[in-house]
Amino acid sequence: MARVSDIDTEMIRANDGKQTNMMITSSGVEGTLETGANRCRNKHESGVSDEDLTTQDPWYSLLAFLNIGLYSSFFRFIGLCCSSASSSLDMAPHPPLTPDSPASPPSSSLWYHSSRIQRMIENQRMLEERGQFRTKVESEIEASKVTWTQIDATISQTEHSRKANREYFDLLKRRKYVRKGDQIVVKHEEQPDGHLFRDYDGLVVGQKLAEGGQAEIYEAVDQDGEDMVVKVFKAGTLLQDLETQWPAALMQVDDPKRMMPASIDGATLLQDPRMLDRFAFVMERQWGDLRTLIDQQMMRSHNRGPPFTPMQVVWLMLQIAEDMNMLHGQHPPILHKDLKAANVLVESPDPAPQQQQQQQQQQQQEGPVDDDGMYHVSVADYECSVGAEGTGLWRAPEILQQLKEEQYVSGSSGLMFSDKCDVYSFGMTCYELVTGRVPFEDCDFRQGCDLVLQGQRLQLPPDLDPCIHELILSCWALTPSHRPSFVHIIDVVTKKL
Repeated sequence: MARVSDIDTEMIRANDGKQTNMMITSSGVEGTLETGANRCRNKHESGVSDEDLTTQDPWYSLLAFLNIGLYSSFFRFIGLCCSSASSSLDMAPHPPLTPDSPASPPSSSLWYHSSRIQRMIENQRMLEERGQFRTKVESEIEASKVTWTQIDATISQTEHSRKANREYFDLLKRRKYVRKGDQIVVKHEEQPDGHLFRDYDGLVVGQKLAEGGQAEIYEAVDQDGEDMVVKVFKAGTLLQDLETQWPAALMQVDDPKRMMPASIDGATLLQDPRMLDRFAFVMERQWGDLRTLIDQQMMRSHNRGPPFTPMQVVWLMLQIAEDMNMLHGQHPPILHKDLKAANVLVESPDPAPQQQQQQQQQQQQEGPVDDDGMYHVSVADYECSVGAEGTGLWRAPEILQQLKEEQYVSGSSGLMFSDKCDVYSFGMTCYELVTGRVPFEDCDFRQGCDLVLQGQRLQLPPDLDPCIHELILSCWALTPSHRPSFVHIIDVVTKKL
């Protein structure tokens, strides 16, 4: 594991010369924190206690003799660094905890410092100094790459997909998906069904807005002049393979009882020359995704504060939990398998015409808040969830274990997900909301995977509401059955509003 970085050493000195680890051990899920100088493992593994560090190091004897008040705290910290270096104790590369010293900067700023955001700030400054500028979209795409979904290896990428896609799309247009009991069955119609799969005459595709591991998002305008977006799957994606990734409940668009988050208007093959015959979902246009909003808020605070107020966090948690409960309540249930802030859309308020220009300026500066200062969001990117394999360390421990042992076959029959995997990822999404960070952002995947499987968990800010704190920790329980349901999550969060 990497040692404490320079920025960590500078920012997290405590009044008693100790640092508090950014990890919680498996017992820490019940509320026990591990403390000590540069520790990622338990004290008994190093063989050095806090008392040993104090009595064995000559710095402390010197400081006790001099007894020079404020300077003694400084030299005591230097002694502790020397002692910890000689004992070669490693600390997981993770953000600092709040310092206790009154002479330190405000504690809240240290809890919400993100090394990833800091790199974004520094890269932007460096480009500006060189006279090189990225567009807003280019910057957002570059920043989003850390959250890109792992692409299913069974999805074919071929140069000869255009003809095959046209033929298969004509078949899809004549399919009708109906319910029989708890099952969705397919009926073939003489004429195109016209519900989900259809031609979009007059659809004009504009500039790229965002990009992920499997698809790109472009702005669009339909024949009625409505602002839309198209989620365009990357060149060479075979539609026949892609169909295997769609949850059955998504196909049944004519069910009056069917309710889904993040409205999908339809699906089509594009006729734009830049992406001819590429498959796309056509969706209502929203402001953007929640991860982009978090990054924007963190940049505005100069990486020194939380992205949202406590009440905004609770409101966001409630909306995400309600949408997830809606997905799990489908027949058959839809497991998302890739829940994260980047897969949550932030809605744009609909202001009166005379307020539109002022509203647009406010959204550029503060994000799309409503009159009450709240954000409205909906869960997205579940339309290919059957074959989803998740993203990095948002995944539950049982999924990480399967990946580590390679006990799966990539694709729809691969990783064994349950609804409790989504609950764990919900907890990680909440971590993004309350800290502005991405999970284990200073670890590589293998390091972070080992930490999670050893029972260690991310730590949450101490000023977080105790009920919310306990709820998030319960979502990270190692045993899936010990994690709450979304019904329970909704009940707990609703009481905090």
